[in-house]
Amino acid sequence: MCCIFVFIALARTSPDGGAALARLLHKHSWIGYDPIAFDPVRSPNPSRESIGQDLRRIRNAGFTGIVTYSSQGGLSLIPPLASQEDLAVIMGVWDPTDTEECERAALQSRHVAAYHIGHNGFTRDYFINDLQNAIAILKRKSGRPVTTMEPVRFYEDDPKLVELGDWLFPDIALSLQDMPGNYPDVNLTRDLAKFSSSARALATSTRAKGRPVMFKITYPWSGAKGATLETQERFFAPLLASLDKPEFGLPVRVSIMAHGAFDSLWKKGYYHPGSYKSHTVLAA
Repeated sequence: MCCIFVFIALARTSPDGGAALARLLHKHSWIGYDPIAFDPVRSPNPSRESIGQDLRRIRNAGFTGIVTYSSQGGLSLIPPLASQEDLAVIMGVWDPTDTEECERAALQSRHVAAYHIGHNGFTRDYFINDLQNAIAILKRKSGRPVTTMEPVRFYEDDPKLVELGDWLFPDIALSLQDMPGNYPDVNLTRDLAKFSSSARALATSTRAKGRPVMFKITYPWSGAKGATLETQERFFAPLLASLDKPEFGLPVRVSIMAHGAFDSLWKKGYYHPGSYKSHTVLAA
């Protein structure tokens, strides 16, 4: 069971009737997708059958587009399977320095609406020149829009990152902590305010750029004190409703990609002891 119905509010039409990219981002209800059977160590290549089952569940839940995070190995087979379920795809490339992964992604271009390269590895695993080169190559080979997805703080600190890509795709990762080191807890007022503050700051700074903005946002149903399916719904429902209200204060129109379609239990132990990042199911 899930609060899936609230995401149908994302299926809106771009008001300017212009850029195809803006229409793409705004007309779909987007969800982040890692296969249920995926584990980077134990099961890096889930079967086509299991991926197909996942995608049918996503479509039946009401989503119309998926965002993947990697094109390594069997994950590169997701786009054609998604096409069979009439799901739009923004395909991810995990490592911008991996030419083989970039090539596998480009080969799927007829099933892909857009790409993002890199995910939360900026300044640690790769740098601005790596992203610039990979984006230019993938755009040339695929003919599709391409960008990167990084934590929102990097967009606020690095002007070059703001200039990169066909649209901005920042990851607003809420800490769910009042103080560093505290056990994570759900506080709807605090968490909605944190999202609003980050979104407003970036949207204001990029208003003159004239490029679409899509935010990735994670909010758990478990793994943090007070987290339930009900509190997850009570976070996303007002957030989505507020995006259409002038008083929300965003100077540009934005779209949302919610993470994620299914729980990723392999993440338990990789993060804070609360492991709330492994409990994000929204499509089941």
